Order: sequence, then structure tokens, then C-alpha cells
Amino acid sequence: MKKKLAVLFILFAAVLTAGSVSEDLVKKQNKINEKQRKIDEKKKLNQIKYKDNKGKLAAKNAELEFDQREVDYDKAKLKFMKDNKDLLVKIENKKTEIHYEKRKNNPDWAKIDKMISEREALEDKYRDKELKFETNYAKK
Repeated sequence: MKKKLAVLFILFAAVLTAGSVSEDLVKKQNKINEKQRKIDEKKKLNQIKYKDNKGKLAAKNAELEFDQREVDYDKAKLKFMKDNKDLLVKIENKKTEIHYEKRKNNPDWAKIDKMISEREALEDKYRDKELKFETNYAKK
């Protein structure tokens, strides 16, 4: 009975973890959308404000170009994170399992060490993918 409850609890925690990863991705998406909206507003304002002065308009738009590149990077990074969402969820689930195992009255430290190794392997896999993404993005 206790084992069934523990399994159900871990499954419940896994669902919550998947939800929290999704929430983080949605929050990041909202921040990116807000930054993009501000850049677009500034561009429109500059179009109106400097319509007679093309040199000044070009200078102002050049200032916004850096911000636009930053937003483009954030969009690409978010897409990468969404593509690797399953891996992020697995990492978070493993962290949760470790946490609950440590909180038991009589924790099995061999099991905890094994779970920590598994979590570290997942994190290394994610870091490798992230490094590959960063390298490929830098080539653009």
C-alpha cells in the first residue's frame, strides 16, 4: 500500500513538474513578446517622428537593431528549450525524486547516489545540446 502511494505521489509530482516547466516556457514567451512589441512600437514611432529626416531615422533604427538581434536570440533559445522540453522535465522529475527520497525516515543513500548520477547524466546531455545550439547560433 505504501509503495503504491509513493508511486502515485511521484507520478503526481511528475505532472506538476511538467506543468512548471511549461509555465516557465510560457513566461519566457510572454517576456519575448513584450520585448518585440516594444521594439515594434519604437520603430513605428521613429517612422512617424523622423519621416522627414532619413538619416536620423536610419540612426534610430540602427540603435534598435541590437535589441532586435537580442530578441531573435531569445526566440531561438526558447524554441530550443521547447524542443528539449522532455529532457528538462526529466531533469526536474529526477530532482523531485531525489528530494522525496532524502526526506524519507530511512533514506536509501545508494539509491539517492544512483538518482543523482542519473540526474547529472541528463543535465550533461542537456548542456551538450545547449552548447551545440550556442555554437550553431553563433555561426549565423
